[in-house]
Amino acid sequence: MITSLITVILCLAPDLSSTMPVPRDIDEWMQRTAQLQADVDTNGSDANVIFIGDSITQGWEGNGAEVWQENFTPLKSINLGISGDRTEHVLWRLANGHLNGLQPDVAVVMIGTNNFGQQDQDSPSVVLDGVNAIVEQLKSELPNIHVLLLDIFPRGQNFNGMRGSILQVNQALQATYIQDDRVTFLPIGQHFIEQEGTISPEIMPDYLHLSEQGYEIWADAILPAVQKHIGPVQQVDLADDATRQVTVDKETGQYLGHPTTVLLDDGKTVLCVYPKGHGRGPLIMKKSTDGGHTWSDRLPVPASWSTSKETPHMYQVTDASGVKRLILFSSLYPIRMSMSEDEGETWSELEPIGEYGGIVGMADILETGNGSYTTFFHDDGRFIADSGKATGLFYVYAVDSTDGGLTWGEPRVVAHDPSVHLCEPGIVTSPDGSRIAMLLRENSRKKNSHICFSEDKGKTWSTPVEMNASLTGDRHQAVYDTDGRLFITFRDTNSQSPTAGDWVAWVGLFEDLENCGEGEYRLRLSDNQHSWDCAYPGVQCLPDGTIFTATYGHWDAGEQPYIRGVHLDLAFIENQYIN
Repeated sequence: MITSLITVILCLAPDLSSTMPVPRDIDEWMQRTAQLQADVDTNGSDANVIFIGDSITQGWEGNGAEVWQENFTPLKSINLGISGDRTEHVLWRLANGHLNGLQPDVAVVMIGTNNFGQQDQDSPSVVLDGVNAIVEQLKSELPNIHVLLLDIFPRGQNFNGMRGSILQVNQALQATYIQDDRVTFLPIGQHFIEQEGTISPEIMPDYLHLSEQGYEIWADAILPAVQKHIGPVQQVDLADDATRQVTVDKETGQYLGHPTTVLLDDGKTVLCVYPKGHGRGPLIMKKSTDGGHTWSDRLPVPASWSTSKETPHMYQVTDASGVKRLILFSSLYPIRMSMSEDEGETWSELEPIGEYGGIVGMADILETGNGSYTTFFHDDGRFIADSGKATGLFYVYAVDSTDGGLTWGEPRVVAHDPSVHLCEPGIVTSPDGSRIAMLLRENSRKKNSHICFSEDKGKTWSTPVEMNASLTGDRHQAVYDTDGRLFITFRDTNSQSPTAGDWVAWVGLFEDLENCGEGEYRLRLSDNQHSWDCAYPGVQCLPDGTIFTATYGHWDAGEQPYIRGVHLDLAFIENQYIN
Protein backbone atom coordinates (compact mmCIF):
# COMPACT_ATOMS: atom_id res chain seq x y z
CA MET A 1 0.00 0.00 0.00
CA ILE A 2 2.70 2.49 1.04
CA THR A 3 4.94 1.44 -1.89
CA SER A 4 2.23 1.96 -4.52
CA LEU A 5 1.22 5.30 -3.05
CA ILE A 6 4.81 6.50 -3.07
CA THR A 7 5.23 5.51 -6.72
CA VAL A 8 2.14 7.46 -7.75
CA ILE A 9 3.21 10.58 -5.85
CA LEU A 10 6.75 10.52 -7.22
CA CYS A 11 5.40 10.28 -10.76
CA LEU A 12 2.96 13.12 -10.31
CA ALA A 13 5.18 15.49 -8.33
CA PRO A 14 8.76 15.52 -9.57
CA ASP A 15 9.26 19.20 -8.75
CA LEU A 16 9.38 19.31 -4.96
CA SER A 17 10.14 21.91 -2.32
CA SER A 18 10.69 21.88 1.42
CA THR A 19 6.98 22.44 2.07
CA MET A 20 5.48 19.94 -0.39
CA PRO A 21 4.88 16.60 1.38
CA VAL A 22 6.67 13.83 -0.50
CA PRO A 23 7.81 10.30 0.43
CA ARG A 24 11.15 8.68 -0.38
CA ASP A 25 11.39 5.77 -2.82
CA ILE A 26 13.94 3.83 -0.75
CA ASP A 27 13.36 0.39 0.76
CA GLU A 28 14.97 1.26 4.08
CA TRP A 29 12.82 4.37 4.39
CA MET A 30 9.61 2.53 3.61
CA GLN A 31 10.49 -0.20 6.11
CA ARG A 32 11.28 2.36 8.80
CA THR A 33 8.08 4.28 8.02
CA ALA A 34 6.03 1.11 8.39
CA GLN A 35 7.85 0.24 11.64
CA LEU A 36 7.07 3.65 13.11
CA GLN A 37 3.48 3.38 11.97
CA ALA A 38 3.15 0.11 13.84
CA ASP A 39 4.56 1.77 16.96
CA VAL A 40 2.11 4.66 16.61
CA ASP A 41 -0.80 2.29 16.11
CA THR A 42 0.16 0.18 19.13
CA ASN A 43 1.47 2.74 21.63
CA GLY A 44 0.49 6.13 20.27
CA SER A 45 -2.63 6.63 22.35
CA ASP A 46 -0.53 6.53 25.55
CA ALA A 47 2.32 8.74 24.33
CA ASN A 48 3.00 11.97 26.19
CA VAL A 49 5.98 13.01 24.04
CA ILE A 50 6.88 12.52 20.36
CA PHE A 51 10.29 13.20 18.83
CA ILE A 52 10.25 14.24 15.17
CA GLY A 53 13.35 14.47 13.00
CA ASP A 54 15.98 12.75 10.90
CA SER A 55 18.93 10.45 11.62
CA ILE A 56 20.01 12.49 14.62
CA THR A 57 16.62 11.86 16.18
CA GLN A 58 16.58 8.21 15.05
CA GLY A 59 19.93 7.91 16.82
CA TRP A 60 18.14 7.86 20.15
CA GLU A 61 17.73 4.18 19.30
CA GLY A 62 21.48 3.78 18.72
CA ASN A 63 24.10 5.78 20.60
CA GLY A 64 21.36 7.45 22.62
CA ALA A 65 19.49 4.29 23.64
CA GLU A 66 20.55 4.21 27.29
CA VAL A 67 20.01 7.94 27.69
CA TRP A 68 16.54 7.59 26.15
CA GLN A 69 15.69 4.68 28.44
CA GLU A 70 16.66 6.68 31.51
CA ASN A 71 15.08 10.00 30.59
CA PHE A 72 12.31 9.63 28.03
CA THR A 73 10.91 6.12 28.35
CA PRO A 74 9.42 7.04 31.77
CA LEU A 75 7.68 9.97 30.07
CA LYS A 76 5.99 7.63 27.54
CA SER A 77 7.85 8.94 24.50
CA ILE A 78 7.80 7.80 20.86
CA ASN A 79 10.70 8.32 18.45
CA LEU A 80 9.53 9.33 14.94
CA GLY A 81 12.97 10.05 13.50
CA ILE A 82 14.07 8.64 10.15
CA SER A 83 17.60 8.83 8.81
CA GLY A 84 17.99 11.09 5.78
CA ASP A 85 14.64 12.85 6.10
CA ARG A 86 14.22 16.40 4.92
CA THR A 87 11.35 18.64 5.92
CA GLU A 88 9.20 17.54 2.96
CA HIS A 89 9.55 13.89 3.98
CA VAL A 90 8.50 14.61 7.54
CA LEU A 91 5.49 16.53 6.25
CA TRP A 92 4.44 13.50 4.21
CA ARG A 93 4.75 11.19 7.17
CA LEU A 94 2.75 13.48 9.43
CA ALA A 95 0.00 13.67 6.84
CA ASN A 96 -0.04 9.93 6.15
CA GLY A 97 -0.46 8.15 9.43
CA HIS A 98 2.28 9.07 11.88
CA LEU A 99 -0.06 11.31 13.85
CA ASN A 100 -3.02 8.93 13.80
CA GLY A 101 -4.51 8.45 17.25
CA LEU A 102 -1.82 10.54 18.94
CA GLN A 103 -2.68 12.97 21.72
CA PRO A 104 0.74 13.86 23.10
CA ASP A 105 1.46 16.86 25.27
CA VAL A 106 4.83 17.66 23.69
CA ALA A 107 6.42 17.31 20.25
CA VAL A 108 10.21 17.69 20.19
CA VAL A 109 11.16 18.81 16.67
CA MET A 110 14.72 18.97 15.30
CA ILE A 111 14.79 18.93 11.49
CA GLY A 112 16.38 20.70 8.54
CA THR A 113 20.03 19.70 8.39
CA ASN A 114 19.45 17.35 5.44
CA ASN A 115 17.88 20.18 3.45
CA PHE A 116 21.33 21.78 3.63
CA GLY A 117 23.58 18.76 3.50
CA GLN A 118 22.26 16.54 0.72
CA GLN A 119 22.10 17.05 -3.03
CA ASP A 120 19.66 19.75 -4.19
CA GLN A 121 20.54 21.93 -1.25
CA ASP A 122 17.88 24.39 -0.19
CA SER A 123 18.44 28.04 0.64
CA PRO A 124 17.97 29.18 4.25
CA SER A 125 14.60 30.75 3.41
CA VAL A 126 13.35 27.52 1.86
CA VAL A 127 14.51 25.47 4.87
CA LEU A 128 12.81 27.98 7.16
CA ASP A 129 9.55 27.50 5.27
CA GLY A 130 9.84 23.73 5.63
CA VAL A 131 10.42 23.80 9.38
CA ASN A 132 7.59 26.29 9.85
CA ALA A 133 5.28 24.03 7.85
CA ILE A 134 6.01 21.11 10.17
CA VAL A 135 5.32 23.21 13.26
CA GLU A 136 2.07 24.54 11.85
CA GLN A 137 0.93 21.06 10.81
CA LEU A 138 1.52 19.77 14.31
CA LYS A 139 -0.42 22.68 15.80
CA SER A 140 -3.28 22.15 13.36
CA GLU A 141 -3.64 18.38 13.70
CA LEU A 142 -2.85 18.18 17.42
CA PRO A 143 -4.68 21.14 18.97
CA ASN A 144 -3.43 20.42 22.51
CA ILE A 145 0.22 19.94 21.56
CA HIS A 146 3.09 22.09 22.76
CA VAL A 147 5.90 22.13 20.21
CA LEU A 148 9.41 22.18 21.63
CA LEU A 149 11.25 23.39 18.53
CA LEU A 150 15.01 22.89 18.71
CA ASP A 151 17.55 24.74 16.64
CA ILE A 152 19.16 22.89 13.74
CA PHE A 153 22.35 21.54 15.30
CA PRO A 154 25.75 22.82 14.13
CA ARG A 155 27.78 20.50 11.89
CA GLY A 156 31.34 20.26 10.66
CA GLN A 157 34.49 20.17 12.79
CA ASN A 158 35.36 23.83 12.21
CA PHE A 159 33.69 27.04 11.10
CA ASN A 160 32.09 26.61 7.69
CA GLY A 161 29.53 28.19 5.42
CA MET A 162 26.82 25.66 6.23
CA ARG A 163 26.93 26.66 9.89
CA GLY A 164 26.22 30.20 8.78
CA SER A 165 23.17 29.10 6.80
CA ILE A 166 21.96 27.03 9.75
CA LEU A 167 22.40 30.00 12.05
CA GLN A 168 20.27 32.19 9.77
CA VAL A 169 17.42 29.68 9.92
CA ASN A 170 17.72 29.33 13.70
CA GLN A 171 17.59 33.08 14.20
CA ALA A 172 14.48 33.34 12.04
CA LEU A 173 12.80 30.47 13.88
CA GLN A 174 13.43 32.18 17.19
CA ALA A 175 11.92 35.40 15.89
CA THR A 176 8.94 33.57 14.43
CA TYR A 177 7.87 31.82 17.61
CA ILE A 178 8.96 34.21 20.32
CA GLN A 179 5.36 35.13 21.11
CA ASP A 180 3.67 31.84 20.25
CA ASP A 181 2.39 30.29 23.47
CA ARG A 182 2.10 26.87 21.81
CA VAL A 183 5.71 26.78 20.66
CA THR A 184 8.94 27.03 22.64
CA PHE A 185 12.03 27.61 20.53
CA LEU A 186 14.94 26.16 22.49
CA PRO A 187 18.43 26.62 21.06
CA ILE A 188 20.80 23.97 22.43
CA GLY A 189 23.38 23.71 19.64
CA GLN A 190 25.84 25.82 21.59
CA HIS A 191 26.28 22.93 24.02
CA PHE A 192 27.95 20.86 21.27
CA ILE A 193 30.61 23.47 20.39
CA GLU A 194 33.94 24.09 22.09
CA GLN A 195 35.03 27.62 23.03
CA GLU A 196 37.20 27.98 19.93
CA GLY A 197 34.27 27.03 17.71
CA THR A 198 35.21 23.43 16.97
CA ILE A 199 33.11 20.33 17.54
CA SER A 200 34.71 17.52 19.50
CA PRO A 201 34.61 14.00 18.02
CA GLU A 202 33.76 12.83 21.53
CA ILE A 203 30.40 14.57 21.09
CA MET A 204 29.94 14.19 17.31
CA PRO A 205 32.24 11.44 16.00
CA ASP A 206 31.56 12.40 12.36
CA TYR A 207 30.85 16.07 13.21
CA LEU A 208 27.14 15.55 12.50
CA HIS A 209 25.75 12.59 14.45
CA LEU A 210 25.88 12.38 18.23
CA SER A 211 27.78 10.03 20.51
CA GLU A 212 26.26 8.80 23.76
CA GLN A 213 27.83 11.84 25.42
CA GLY A 214 26.13 14.04 22.84
CA TYR A 215 22.76 12.50 23.60
CA GLU A 216 23.36 13.07 27.30
CA ILE A 217 23.92 16.74 26.52
CA TRP A 218 20.74 16.82 24.44
CA ALA A 219 18.67 15.17 27.18
CA ASP A 220 19.97 17.46 29.92
CA ALA A 221 19.24 20.52 27.79
CA ILE A 222 15.61 19.72 27.00
CA LEU A 223 14.33 17.54 29.84
CA PRO A 224 13.05 20.40 32.06
CA ALA A 225 11.17 21.95 29.13
CA VAL A 226 9.67 18.60 28.13
CA GLN A 227 8.57 17.83 31.67
CA LYS A 228 7.11 21.29 32.10
CA HIS A 229 4.64 20.82 29.26
CA ILE A 230 3.48 17.31 30.03
CA GLY A 231 -0.14 17.86 30.92
CA PRO A 232 -2.24 16.47 33.72
CA VAL A 233 -2.41 12.73 34.09
CA GLN A 234 -5.65 10.81 34.16
CA GLN A 235 -8.13 12.77 36.21
CA VAL A 236 -11.08 11.49 38.22
CA ASP A 237 -13.93 13.91 38.84
CA LEU A 238 -15.36 13.56 42.36
CA ALA A 239 -16.92 17.02 42.44
CA ASP A 240 -20.50 15.72 42.29
CA ASP A 241 -20.00 12.90 44.80
CA ALA A 242 -21.91 14.40 47.72
CA THR A 243 -21.41 11.24 49.80
CA ARG A 244 -17.77 12.20 50.32
CA GLN A 245 -18.51 15.80 51.26
CA VAL A 246 -19.25 17.38 54.61
CA THR A 247 -19.96 21.02 55.37
CA VAL A 248 -17.65 22.12 58.16
CA ASP A 249 -19.16 25.61 58.41
CA LYS A 250 -21.43 27.85 56.36
CA GLU A 251 -22.92 31.24 57.16
CA THR A 252 -25.39 32.95 54.84
CA GLY A 253 -23.91 36.12 53.41
CA GLN A 254 -20.56 35.66 55.19
CA TYR A 255 -17.26 34.86 53.49
CA LEU A 256 -15.55 31.93 55.26
CA GLY A 257 -12.11 31.06 53.96
CA HIS A 258 -8.61 29.59 54.23
CA PRO A 259 -8.88 26.78 56.81
CA THR A 260 -6.03 25.09 58.63
CA THR A 261 -6.42 21.69 60.28
CA VAL A 262 -4.58 19.46 62.70
CA LEU A 263 -5.18 15.80 63.64
CA LEU A 264 -4.66 15.08 67.33
CA ASP A 265 -2.91 12.01 68.70
CA ASP A 266 -6.10 10.00 69.19
CA GLY A 267 -6.31 9.72 65.40
CA LYS A 268 -9.89 10.97 65.21
CA THR A 269 -10.04 14.48 66.67
CA VAL A 270 -9.56 17.19 64.06
CA LEU A 271 -9.38 20.91 64.81
CA CYS A 272 -10.19 23.38 62.04
CA VAL A 273 -9.49 27.14 62.22
CA TYR A 274 -10.46 29.65 59.53
CA PRO A 275 -11.15 33.39 59.12
CA LYS A 276 -14.38 35.27 58.56
CA GLY A 277 -13.12 36.92 55.40
CA HIS A 278 -10.59 36.45 52.61
CA GLY A 279 -7.52 35.75 54.73
CA ARG A 280 -8.06 38.74 57.00
CA GLY A 281 -10.79 38.47 59.61
CA PRO A 282 -11.73 37.07 63.02
CA LEU A 283 -10.70 33.44 63.45
CA ILE A 284 -13.24 30.67 64.07
CA MET A 285 -12.46 27.23 65.50
CA LYS A 286 -14.46 24.02 65.26
CA LYS A 287 -13.74 20.46 66.38
CA SER A 288 -14.59 17.03 64.99
CA THR A 289 -14.22 13.94 67.17
CA ASP A 290 -14.93 11.41 64.38
CA GLY A 291 -12.30 12.13 61.76
CA GLY A 292 -14.09 15.08 60.16
CA HIS A 293 -17.51 13.53 59.58
CA THR A 294 -19.39 15.73 62.04
CA TRP A 295 -18.47 19.08 63.56
CA SER A 296 -19.06 20.99 66.77
CA ASP A 297 -20.52 24.42 67.07
CA ARG A 298 -18.04 27.30 66.95
CA LEU A 299 -15.79 27.11 69.98
CA PRO A 300 -14.48 29.85 72.29
CA VAL A 301 -11.20 31.42 71.15
CA PRO A 302 -8.90 34.12 72.53
CA ALA A 303 -9.99 37.72 72.05
CA SER A 304 -6.88 38.51 69.99
CA TRP A 305 -7.94 36.01 67.34
CA SER A 306 -10.51 38.62 66.25
CA THR A 307 -7.57 40.81 65.13
CA SER A 308 -6.06 38.28 62.72
CA LYS A 309 -4.88 39.93 59.51
CA GLU A 310 -3.92 36.90 57.42
CA THR A 311 -4.65 33.22 56.81
CA PRO A 312 -4.05 31.15 59.97
CA HIS A 313 -1.73 28.13 60.10
CA MET A 314 -1.83 25.57 62.91
CA TYR A 315 0.68 22.82 63.74
CA GLN A 316 1.40 20.28 66.45
CA VAL A 317 4.96 20.34 67.81
CA THR A 318 6.90 18.57 70.55
CA ASP A 319 9.85 19.94 72.51
CA ALA A 320 12.99 18.05 73.50
CA SER A 321 11.47 16.98 76.84
CA GLY A 322 8.40 15.50 75.13
CA VAL A 323 5.93 18.29 75.87
CA LYS A 324 3.41 18.61 73.04
CA ARG A 325 1.72 21.82 72.06
CA LEU A 326 -0.34 23.33 69.29
CA ILE A 327 0.87 26.55 67.74
CA LEU A 328 -1.13 28.87 65.48
CA PHE A 329 0.35 31.65 63.35
CA SER A 330 -1.27 34.79 61.97
CA SER A 331 0.94 36.89 59.71
CA LEU A 332 1.54 40.20 57.92
CA TYR A 333 3.39 42.62 60.22
CA PRO A 334 4.28 41.34 62.73
CA ILE A 335 3.88 37.57 62.52
CA ARG A 336 2.09 36.53 65.71
CA MET A 337 1.63 33.17 67.39
CA SER A 338 -0.92 31.62 69.77
CA MET A 339 -0.23 28.45 71.74
CA SER A 340 -2.14 25.60 73.40
CA GLU A 341 -0.77 22.86 75.65
CA ASP A 342 -4.11 21.12 76.24
CA GLU A 343 -4.95 20.00 72.67
CA GLY A 344 -6.76 23.20 71.80
CA GLU A 345 -9.06 23.48 74.81
CA THR A 346 -7.45 26.79 75.76
CA TRP A 347 -5.10 29.10 73.88
CA SER A 348 -2.77 31.95 74.65
CA GLU A 349 -3.31 35.32 73.02
CA LEU A 350 -1.59 36.10 69.72
CA GLU A 351 1.86 37.57 70.41
CA PRO A 352 4.64 38.66 67.99
CA ILE A 353 7.39 36.12 67.42
CA GLY A 354 9.85 38.82 66.33
CA GLU A 355 10.21 42.18 64.67
CA TYR A 356 9.36 40.89 61.24
CA GLY A 357 6.31 40.01 59.22
CA GLY A 358 5.34 38.27 56.03
CA ILE A 359 2.60 36.86 53.84
CA VAL A 360 0.88 33.49 54.41
CA GLY A 361 2.99 32.75 57.44
CA MET A 362 3.73 30.16 58.42
CA ALA A 363 2.79 28.33 55.25
CA ASP A 364 4.38 25.05 56.35
CA ILE A 365 6.58 23.51 59.03
CA LEU A 366 9.50 21.08 59.00
CA GLU A 367 10.73 19.07 61.96
CA THR A 368 14.54 19.27 61.87
CA GLY A 369 15.57 17.55 65.09
CA ASN A 370 14.59 16.75 68.66
CA GLY A 371 12.39 19.71 69.54
CA SER A 372 13.68 21.72 66.57
CA TYR A 373 11.51 23.07 63.74
CA THR A 374 11.71 25.35 60.73
CA THR A 375 8.73 27.27 59.39
CA PHE A 376 8.35 29.09 56.07
CA PHE A 377 6.66 32.17 54.65
CA HIS A 378 7.15 34.67 51.84
CA ASP A 379 7.17 38.43 51.39
CA ASP A 380 7.50 41.03 48.65
CA GLY A 381 9.04 43.79 50.77
CA ARG A 382 5.84 45.11 52.32
CA PHE A 383 5.81 43.24 55.62
CA ILE A 384 9.25 41.79 56.33
CA ALA A 385 9.90 45.00 58.25
CA ASP A 386 7.59 47.63 59.70
CA SER A 387 6.46 50.19 57.11
CA GLY A 388 7.96 48.19 54.27
CA LYS A 389 7.26 48.84 50.60
CA ALA A 390 6.56 46.47 47.73
CA THR A 391 9.67 45.74 45.68
CA GLY A 392 8.13 43.55 43.00
CA LEU A 393 10.47 40.76 44.14
CA PHE A 394 9.28 37.74 46.10
CA TYR A 395 11.47 36.00 48.67
CA VAL A 396 10.75 32.79 50.57
CA TYR A 397 11.98 32.91 54.15
CA ALA A 398 12.60 30.36 56.89
CA VAL A 399 12.75 30.83 60.66
CA ASP A 400 13.99 28.25 63.15
CA SER A 401 13.04 27.11 66.64
CA THR A 402 15.10 24.87 68.94
CA ASP A 403 12.70 24.86 71.91
CA GLY A 404 9.64 23.13 70.53
CA GLY A 405 8.13 26.24 68.96
CA LEU A 406 8.22 28.50 72.01
CA THR A 407 10.54 31.01 70.35
CA TRP A 408 11.69 31.66 66.79
CA GLY A 409 14.86 33.08 65.25
CA GLU A 410 15.39 35.70 62.56
CA PRO A 411 14.26 35.14 58.95
CA ARG A 412 16.68 33.86 56.33
CA VAL A 413 16.07 33.66 52.58
CA VAL A 414 15.78 30.10 51.25
CA ALA A 415 14.28 30.58 47.77
CA HIS A 416 14.18 33.41 45.24
CA ASP A 417 14.00 33.90 41.49
CA PRO A 418 13.81 37.50 40.30
CA SER A 419 12.10 36.48 37.05
CA VAL A 420 9.00 35.07 38.78
CA HIS A 421 7.01 35.41 42.00
CA LEU A 422 7.63 32.32 44.14
CA CYS A 423 5.54 32.05 47.28
CA GLU A 424 3.39 29.92 49.62
CA PRO A 425 5.86 27.06 50.17
CA GLY A 426 4.56 23.55 50.81
CA ILE A 427 6.99 21.07 52.38
CA VAL A 428 7.27 17.34 51.58
CA THR A 429 9.88 15.06 53.19
CA SER A 430 11.05 11.94 51.37
CA PRO A 431 9.99 8.62 52.92
CA ASP A 432 13.50 7.97 54.24
CA GLY A 433 13.85 11.53 55.54
CA SER A 434 17.01 12.26 53.54
CA ARG A 435 15.56 14.84 51.16
CA ILE A 436 12.99 17.59 51.47
CA ALA A 437 11.01 19.14 48.63
CA MET A 438 9.57 22.64 48.68
CA LEU A 439 6.65 23.21 46.29
CA LEU A 440 6.11 26.84 45.36
CA ARG A 441 3.24 28.83 43.90
CA GLU A 442 4.28 31.01 40.94
CA ASN A 443 2.23 34.17 41.38
CA SER A 444 3.27 36.09 38.25
CA ARG A 445 1.56 33.33 36.20
CA LYS A 446 4.41 33.40 33.70
CA LYS A 447 5.52 29.86 34.46
CA ASN A 448 4.44 26.66 36.14
CA SER A 449 4.72 26.13 39.86
CA HIS A 450 8.29 25.53 41.03
CA ILE A 451 10.14 23.08 43.24
CA CYS A 452 13.47 23.02 45.07
CA PHE A 453 15.17 20.52 47.37
CA SER A 454 17.20 20.39 50.56
CA GLU A 455 19.49 17.60 51.71
CA ASP A 456 20.55 19.21 54.99
CA LYS A 457 17.22 19.45 56.84
CA GLY A 458 16.25 22.77 55.34
CA LYS A 459 19.42 24.73 55.92
CA THR A 460 20.18 25.17 52.20
CA TRP A 461 18.07 24.65 49.10
CA SER A 462 18.64 24.00 45.42
CA THR A 463 17.70 26.54 42.78
CA PRO A 464 13.93 26.39 42.17
CA VAL A 465 12.87 24.89 38.83
CA GLU A 466 9.50 24.47 37.17
CA MET A 467 7.27 21.49 37.86
CA ASN A 468 5.10 19.94 35.19
CA ALA A 469 1.52 20.95 34.51
CA SER A 470 -0.01 18.26 36.71
CA LEU A 471 1.27 20.02 39.84
CA THR A 472 0.86 23.61 38.72
CA GLY A 473 -1.29 25.34 41.30
CA ASP A 474 -1.47 27.34 44.52
CA ARG A 475 -0.95 26.38 48.15
CA HIS A 476 0.21 22.79 47.88
CA GLN A 477 -0.38 20.72 51.01
CA ALA A 478 0.76 17.10 51.20
CA VAL A 479 0.30 13.95 53.23
CA TYR A 480 1.43 10.34 52.76
CA ASP A 481 -1.24 7.66 52.72
CA THR A 482 -0.72 4.38 54.54
CA ASP A 483 0.76 2.84 51.35
CA GLY A 484 3.50 5.48 51.19
CA ARG A 485 2.07 7.47 48.30
CA LEU A 486 1.76 11.23 48.28
CA PHE A 487 -1.56 13.00 48.21
CA ILE A 488 -1.02 16.67 47.38
CA THR A 489 -4.01 19.00 47.29
CA PHE A 490 -4.10 22.54 45.89
CA ARG A 491 -5.89 25.05 43.69
CA ASP A 492 -5.45 24.22 39.99
CA THR A 493 -3.95 27.21 38.16
CA ASN A 494 -2.83 25.52 34.95
CA SER A 495 -4.56 27.66 32.32
CA GLN A 496 -4.77 24.68 29.95
CA SER A 497 -6.41 22.41 32.51
CA PRO A 498 -10.13 21.58 32.28
CA THR A 499 -10.27 22.06 36.05
CA ALA A 500 -8.46 25.41 36.22
CA GLY A 501 -9.63 27.31 39.28
CA ASP A 502 -10.99 24.20 41.02
CA TRP A 503 -9.93 22.29 44.12
CA VAL A 504 -7.85 19.31 43.00
CA ALA A 505 -5.42 16.71 44.29
CA TRP A 506 -2.46 14.86 42.80
CA VAL A 507 -1.43 11.29 43.70
CA GLY A 508 2.08 10.02 43.10
CA LEU A 509 5.46 9.26 44.63
CA PHE A 510 8.24 11.40 46.03
CA GLU A 511 10.33 10.18 43.10
CA ASP A 512 7.84 11.90 40.81
CA LEU A 513 8.67 15.19 42.51
CA GLU A 514 12.39 14.53 42.13
CA ASN A 515 12.12 13.57 38.45
CA CYS A 516 9.36 15.99 37.47
CA GLY A 517 7.18 12.96 36.81
CA GLU A 518 3.51 13.31 36.03
CA GLY A 519 2.39 11.14 38.95
CA GLU A 520 -0.30 8.45 38.97
CA TYR A 521 -3.52 10.46 38.64
CA ARG A 522 -5.35 13.59 39.73
CA LEU A 523 -8.69 14.17 41.43
CA ARG A 524 -11.10 17.05 41.13
CA LEU A 525 -12.40 17.33 44.68
CA SER A 526 -14.90 20.14 44.21
CA ASP A 527 -16.13 22.41 41.43
CA ASN A 528 -15.40 26.02 42.37
CA GLN A 529 -18.06 28.39 41.02
CA HIS A 530 -15.54 31.26 41.06
CA SER A 531 -12.77 31.60 38.49
CA TRP A 532 -10.04 31.09 41.08
CA ASP A 533 -11.00 31.82 44.71
CA CYS A 534 -10.73 28.52 46.61
CA ALA A 535 -8.47 25.93 48.16
CA TYR A 536 -6.02 26.76 50.88
CA PRO A 537 -6.51 23.24 52.18
CA GLY A 538 -5.71 21.37 55.31
CA VAL A 539 -5.09 17.64 54.86
CA GLN A 540 -4.75 14.69 57.24
CA CYS A 541 -4.36 10.92 56.88
CA LEU A 542 -6.46 9.03 59.44
CA PRO A 543 -5.18 5.77 61.00
CA ASP A 544 -7.37 3.62 58.72
CA GLY A 545 -5.85 5.21 55.62
CA THR A 546 -8.76 7.55 54.90
CA ILE A 547 -7.62 10.97 53.79
CA PHE A 548 -9.55 13.94 55.14
CA THR A 549 -9.01 17.30 53.51
CA ALA A 550 -10.88 20.56 54.00
CA THR A 551 -10.86 23.94 52.35
CA TYR A 552 -12.99 26.91 51.36
CA GLY A 553 -14.56 27.68 48.02
CA HIS A 554 -17.53 29.08 46.16
CA TRP A 555 -19.29 25.73 46.19
CA ASP A 556 -22.73 27.19 45.49
CA ALA A 557 -23.18 29.63 42.61
CA GLY A 558 -23.99 33.14 43.73
CA GLU A 559 -23.23 32.49 47.40
CA GLN A 560 -20.31 33.37 49.64
CA PRO A 561 -17.61 30.71 50.06
CA TYR A 562 -17.76 28.26 52.93
CA ILE A 563 -15.74 25.39 54.41
CA ARG A 564 -16.12 21.92 52.92
CA GLY A 565 -14.44 18.66 53.88
CA VAL A 566 -13.91 15.60 51.69
CA HIS A 567 -13.07 12.01 52.71
CA LEU A 568 -11.13 9.78 50.33
CA ASP A 569 -10.07 6.15 50.23
CA LEU A 570 -7.48 5.98 47.45
CA ALA A 571 -7.70 2.21 47.09
CA PHE A 572 -11.46 2.43 46.57
CA ILE A 573 -11.08 5.25 44.05
CA GLU A 574 -8.50 3.29 42.09
CA ASN A 575 -10.69 0.19 41.99
CA GLN A 576 -13.65 2.26 40.81
CA TYR A 577 -12.14 4.75 38.42
CA ILE A 578 -8.48 4.26 37.50
CA ASN A 579 -7.60 2.28 34.39
